[in-house]
Amino acid sequence: MRATETVSYTSPPLTRGLAILEEIARAPAGLAFTDILHRIDAPRASVARLIRVLLSEGYVVKRGESGRYGLGPRMGLFAAAGSVKDRLQGVVRPLLEGVSEDTHNTSLFIYWSGEYCECLDKVMLPESISMQHVGTRNADLSVSPWGWAIYAELDDEHRRAVLSHVSDRRGFARDFKRHGAYYRSHRFAYDDCEHFAGVRRFGAPVFDVGGEVRGAMCLGASPLVVTDKAVARVGRRVAAASHELERLMGWRARGR
Repeated sequence: MRATETVSYTSPPLTRGLAILEEIARAPAGLAFTDILHRIDAPRASVARLIRVLLSEGYVVKRGESGRYGLGPRMGLFAAAGSVKDRLQGVVRPLLEGVSEDTHNTSLFIYWSGEYCECLDKVMLPESISMQHVGTRNADLSVSPWGWAIYAELDDEHRRAVLSHVSDRRGFARDFKRHGAYYRSHRFAYDDCEHFAGVRRFGAPVFDVGGEVRGAMCLGASPLVVTDKAVARVGRRVAAASHELERLMGWRARGR
């Protein structure tokens, strides 16, 4: 009987790419390009090319102020198998960090269960508004811009179910004409200190591959930080993060 032969397969680019990810994973504060070079036995050009690929695919991110490389949102897909909620929680954190870093405000992801909104994760800078706590749930969609955006994307049956949790249905119906029109025009919802004095809030919905709304990328800011001139830019940044989350989850973006 012939002895069982063990066949070894190697792919130097793949091995180096995995080694880069492992080194970055071992450094919570991130690694500079020179740090990666010192740890990876490969030519400078090869390392630079691999990092560009990892960046473009979302496995690695470059942090704005420090310029260091950290693990990207797509890495969360490997750690978060199972429910949609778990998968979203696994990938959304780096996107929130990017929004907060770009806008200097508090970003959060609101998960829509089909019955209530839940704050799944939040990134708050030291000088920014605290917003709601992670884990907070609310079935009333009438009191937040992400609630308005989610409500706008529901069918009639789900809207009727949602309205059972709204205390002032007539007032919400009246106000939603204005809020819904703004959302349809800008593709993000916006609350200009209407429900909370001194807090401007933004929400852009996230859709799964079937076009069902699954939550919203959100942001809260002071009018002193997000001025009237900055509202459109900040809203577009939040909406861009929602599209990126859809891409990382493998969901096609709707024609928005």
